[in-house]
Amino acid sequence: MPETRITFRSLLLHLFALAAIVLLPSLVLDVPIWRIERIAKVYLLLAAAGYAACVISLMLRRPPEGRWAWLAAPVICGVILAPLSLLAALPASNGARTALFLALILAAVLLWTTHLLQQRGTLQTLGMLALGALGAAAAVAHVMLHLSRISAPAPSLHMTSLNSSLYPLRFSLYRFAVKMPRAQGGALGLLGDRFLLAAGDGDLYSFARVPGGGALDVQQLPYRIPLNLDEFATDAGPEVRLHQFRVADILVRERGETVQLYASHHFWQRARQCYVLRVSLLEGTRAQLLDSKAPLRWKTVYDTSPCLPLKLASGKLFFNGVAVGGRLALLDDTHLLLTAGDHEYDGMSAPIQYAQNPDTSYGKTLSIDLDTGTAAVYSLGHRNPQGLYIGSGGAIWSTEHGPQGGDELNLIERGKNYGWPEVTYGVDYGTHGWPNSEPGTHVGFERPRFAWVPSIGISNLVEVSQDLFARWKGDLMIGSLTGRALWRVRVRDGRVVLTERISLGERIRDLLEAPDGSLVVWTDVASIGFLEPEREPETGAGLFAAHCGGCHVVEDGDSHGIGPDLHAVLGRKIGGAAEFQYSPALHGKPGTWTDEKLDAFLASPASFAPGTSMRFPGLPDPASRQKIIAFLAGRD
Repeated sequence: MPETRITFRSLLLHLFALAAIVLLPSLVLDVPIWRIERIAKVYLLLAAAGYAACVISLMLRRPPEGRWAWLAAPVICGVILAPLSLLAALPASNGARTALFLALILAAVLLWTTHLLQQRGTLQTLGMLALGALGAAAAVAHVMLHLSRISAPAPSLHMTSLNSSLYPLRFSLYRFAVKMPRAQGGALGLLGDRFLLAAGDGDLYSFARVPGGGALDVQQLPYRIPLNLDEFATDAGPEVRLHQFRVADILVRERGETVQLYASHHFWQRARQCYVLRVSLLEGTRAQLLDSKAPLRWKTVYDTSPCLPLKLASGKLFFNGVAVGGRLALLDDTHLLLTAGDHEYDGMSAPIQYAQNPDTSYGKTLSIDLDTGTAAVYSLGHRNPQGLYIGSGGAIWSTEHGPQGGDELNLIERGKNYGWPEVTYGVDYGTHGWPNSEPGTHVGFERPRFAWVPSIGISNLVEVSQDLFARWKGDLMIGSLTGRALWRVRVRDGRVVLTERISLGERIRDLLEAPDGSLVVWTDVASIGFLEPEREPETGAGLFAAHCGGCHVVEDGDSHGIGPDLHAVLGRKIGGAAEFQYSPALHGKPGTWTDEKLDAFLASPASFAPGTSMRFPGLPDPASRQKIIAFLAGRD
């Protein structure tokens, strides 16, 4: 056996290389090494053991010689084992881990085979090292490529012109305004002249639009909401859905120089291995909230009870945090309202049912006494109330998720029972009925003011109170997740008299009314949007929305409404859209649509096709007509 020599210098280098391998995932993920998931720690142990085996193998097979011999083993083994360590930085559910692991095994097999076949010659040794380095480099490239793909794209601004019954609209969407949170959820608030954003994983930001420039000024705040997501992830294990362990809402209260920031969020009781919905408070001056060195500490205001364990089904643990509720509203100077979802403890998904049990916090609207930290049931019989707003007249409005169908708008009154899970306007998933009652009867319980069937994935709501949308004043604006839209709801004498869907193409998690009257939305893909009236449409899309959007859409060519879908209208036969019933004046018109014919039609439909049923009088401005035509042709 060849003689091996371990010098102090080479020992230090080995320790440094081993530490680098073990700490690499922590640096990539920007989390402490002890907080990474369990499976990741297994990869780190394999990498450390592999490094030791690699060094021993090289030293025993042929100890390196020469002036730089002490560098050989740490460098070779470090380069080879670093990709295995990087496996720990990939999401547990991602197939890239498996692919990369197989690539590393293949590289190791080829490396060891070459190692056994070499004749100790320089050429063979270089070939062995080159082959191993090639496999390792391919694995590293695979990891880095994947990490670049899962990182959030650069922020960008997208402006869309929309139409509604009373206003042409402009929607300014700042995509990926902040880094993608690890958990869904989050909420918006106002702090002085800036907006406050709490992401679903607890990060806090302030933001404001730069006057005149269209840019969004975003600053990450030094404080985080005390959501102990890492402890929950470590204890729950990789199979549990971490994105449902979330921040649900924030509420900002400014009292002179003092700012109180309330936050509702899940909290993992590690000693008891169960979770609660917690309300926390951070209090200080505005300057202190922006200063990482200020001595501010979060205080616990209230914890729901009982503490809920993870569910066990089919040998796996489940966390039903999607039914969190968690919305906050200030009832008066000393009482805070909190909605608490049932977390699917409904007697069906779990044997225990809490929403009708007045001795528990879940499935309730709670009134928290801020002086004592105690809570009383304000209303009960709720499933997942994700919206809460106290209107200008004192009415308390709440939006609530139904099962399959039956999302609700409720007027909350003290002591009332809203029926869940005994009654609902929805049905059980995959069926056409409800096991506890006939869907929609609500006998003996408070009825919703409106219910959506099918469900729209309802989220939060606000009341329009400013003059920017004067004709919407007093209406409720309600966010939708699965529907990717805002719903305008008009209530008169306690009755919903109309609803209007305004499609935004985004999952709306939260919304608020800005001081200038614009509506601000937070989406599930880390984007922030501003909705405001399109005062003077200048783009083809805006002009189309203002003048044509009431009857026409531009989608797939088949989504007809009052008027035909105008997708790919240029070159199409006049009056020739499939499955649309034209008036005889257009149906019998010969030829196909060209720029010139569209211009003539937009100038005066009655002159272009006498007898047409089109009520649009025409657009006299030639420049505006050309912009609309360019939009329809895809040239805008």
